[in-house]
Amino acid sequence: MGLRSYIKQLNYSYEVTTGLYMLEPWEKAVFNSVVMVGFLLTTYATYNYVSKLTGGLF
Repeated sequence: MGLRSYIKQLNYSYEVTTGLYMLEPWEKAVFNSVVMVGFLLTTYATYNYVSKLTGGLF
């Protein structure tokens, strides 16, 4: 299995698991944007919390 088919399989699994396969492209973009913003905010908050917890070692 090549890299391209592996990425297609991952994308297919993501769309089927989250139900995105039945949405229009603009709806997929909105959903993926919300997911990305949530992920980035969680990452930012975690980084800030860990840096304060460890006294700025990171």
